[in-house]
Amino acid sequence: MEWKQITPFLLWQDYMATGTTDLAVAFQEQAYERTMIGFLDSTGLLETDKMGRHIVDWMPDARETDETVSRGEYSNSNHTSVSNAFGAHGLALLSTMLAEGGNATGAAKIAATAASLKSEIVKQMWNGTAFCDGPCDDVAGASKMMSNMFTLCFGMVPEANVAANWQAVADWGIEQIGDYGAFWWRKSSAFFSLWSLHSFADTPSACSEMAIAGGYYADASGHGMAPYAQDDGSAILTALTKCDEDSWCSGLRDDNLTMTRESWHAGTYSHEWGTSAIVGTVWGIMGIHQTSPAWGTFTAKPKLGGLSHATATVPTLRGYITATATPQSLEINVPCNSAAKLCLPRSHSDTALRLAGADHTASTLQLDGGDVESAVEDGHLCTAAPVSCGAAGAARLLTAR
Repeated sequence: MEWKQITPFLLWQDYMATGTTDLAVAFQEQAYERTMIGFLDSTGLLETDKMGRHIVDWMPDARETDETVSRGEYSNSNHTSVSNAFGAHGLALLSTMLAEGGNATGAAKIAATAASLKSEIVKQMWNGTAFCDGPCDDVAGASKMMSNMFTLCFGMVPEANVAANWQAVADWGIEQIGDYGAFWWRKSSAFFSLWSLHSFADTPSACSEMAIAGGYYADASGHGMAPYAQDDGSAILTALTKCDEDSWCSGLRDDNLTMTRESWHAGTYSHEWGTSAIVGTVWGIMGIHQTSPAWGTFTAKPKLGGLSHATATVPTLRGYITATATPQSLEINVPCNSAAKLCLPRSHSDTALRLAGADHTASTLQLDGGDVESAVEDGHLCTAAPVSCGAAGAARLLTAR
C-alpha cells in the first residue's frame, strides 16, 4: 500500500528539488486516488485491512512476509496508524503543491479532507503521549516504535511530546528494523508540519525536527530546530557504523556487497531504499537541509558525534554544495544564487564542554576570519543573517573565538 500512498511524497520531492509543481498538477488525480482516501469508512479513518498488502517495515523472510508485528515493532489493526498517517499527510502535501500551482479551489478541498482525516487520527489514536498503532481501543493502547517513527516523520506529534517520542525511536536504533524501516528511521520527525501551515486548529501543534537525521516531508520549508539539543550526532553515527546483523557494515563484511539491497541480507540488489546511509550522512551528520524549494535557501548544522571530520558534496539545481566539518569549524561552498544559515558543528567535544560547565555559545562567531552576528539554535551557534558565496564563488569558513 505504501508504494501507492507515497505518490504525493514523490511529487513533493520533485517540487523541493526543482521549485516547480508541474508534476503535481499533471498527476493530481492519480496522487489523490493513491492516498487511498477511497477507503475512508464510517469511523472517519482509512479501513486499512481492505487496502491490500502493507509494508510498514520490510524484512522479508524466505516467503517475503512482513515481520514487523512478530519483531515487536507494531500491532495489527483494521485501521493502522502508519497507512492512515501516510494518507493524511499525502493529502496535505498535495494540497500545498496545488495551491502553489494555482489551483486554489482544488487545494482547499483536499486540505479540508486532510484536516478531517487528521482530526480523526488524533481523536482515535492519540493516547496522551504518543500515537497508538491503530485506534487506541482496538490495540489496547499499544504505541510501538513504528507508530512513533512515522508520526514523527510526518510532523504529527505535539511539541510537548516530541522529545520523548524521539528518544524512544533513537533508543530503538535500527535494531530489528529492516532496510526499508531504516530509511524512515532517519526521517522520523520534522519541524513545523503542514498541519500548522494549513492552520488546522483542531490538531496538536506539530513542532519537531527530523529526529534522527532530518528531511522535508513534514515541512514546506524543509526542516527546523531540534527539541533534542542534547544530541550531538551520536544516534545517527551509531546507526551508520554499527556492524551487527541489521547494518550496512554486515552486508559488506558477510555478503561482499558492492551495491545496496532490498533487505539487509536478502531481496533484490541496487535497491533505492537501501541507500538511506546517504540520507544519514547528508541530513544527519552534515546537517545540510534545504529550507525552500529548489534550494533557494538551506541550512548547514553538522552533528559529528565522535568524528574528527566529515566531508560531503550535495548536488542541487543551483550548483554543488561541498562541506567539510570538524568539531571546531565548517568550510562550505554556498552556491552564489542561494543563501544559507551556517552553524558550528556539534560533537562529543562540544558535549563534554557543556558537561564541564563551559558554554561555547558565548563565543564570537567568525566568518572568513571576521566577526559576524550569531544566534543560538539547539546548541549550535549559527549565523544570524543568511550567507551566500564568497568572493568569486569562494568557499566560506565558519569558526569561533
